[in-house]
Parts: sequence; structure tokens; C-alpha cells
Amino acid sequence: MMLNSSNNMYKQKGIGLLSLIIILLLIIFFASIVVKLAPVYINNVMVQRSMQDMARTGGTGLTGPIDVRDNLMKRLAVNGVTHVKVEDISVIKDALWYEVNTNYETRVPYIMNVSFLVSFDETIEVPVR
Repeated sequence: MMLNSSNNMYKQKGIGLLSLIIILLLIIFFASIVVKLAPVYINNVMVQRSMQDMARTGGTGLTGPIDVRDNLMKRLAVNGVTHVKVEDISVIKDALWYEVNTNYETRVPYIMNVSFLVSFDETIEVPVR
């Protein structure tokens, strides 16, 4: 009995070169998105930590909403956060706390005229002391 080698030639085992190239291009594409967006999310974590620290320490020595906003801006500057501007922070005073809200957007350029727009909205309550 003789084996026909031409039939075995068409049986593919493993991944083809074209499939491998497509998979690698997809991995590179998604990895480049992660590399571009990771610093933005790291900055947001720093904003959250600054706000949580402010809530933990309370409103000691803060005389009004402007002081609360200035205190938060100083904390953000120490942490190296540059995406949040003064006009992105709103402070509402209640009888027992200040409600501090940061609502900001960051535009991240990707390729040519394609950009990512990432929005963040964080709110905390700082006790009045």
C-alpha cells in the first residue's frame, strides 16, 4: 500500500503565516491603546487618592468652598496631576460636610487625527470641622 504524499501536503497543522501576522497586528494595536491610555487612568487614581486623603483628614482649617478647592489643587499639584483645572472642581457646602466633585475630560491623541476622549467624574464628602 502506497501513501499519497500530495494529500498530506494540504493538511495544515498549526497556524498559518497570514493568521500569525493578523494576530500580531491586533496585539500591537491593543497594546498601543493601553500604552496611550494608562497614564490617564493613573492620573485619575492620583485624583481619587488626593480626594480620599482630603476626606480622611477632614475640613480642618478650611473656612469655605474656596479653601477646599485650593487645598485639593495643592494636593493634586504635589501628586503631579495636571489634567484637572480649577474650573473642573465644584464644592458645595452643607451643614455637616463639603461635597467636592471633580468632573473633567482628557483628550489623548492616538494616530493622526484620531484621539481618545476620556471622562472622569469623582465625588467625595469632606466633613466640616
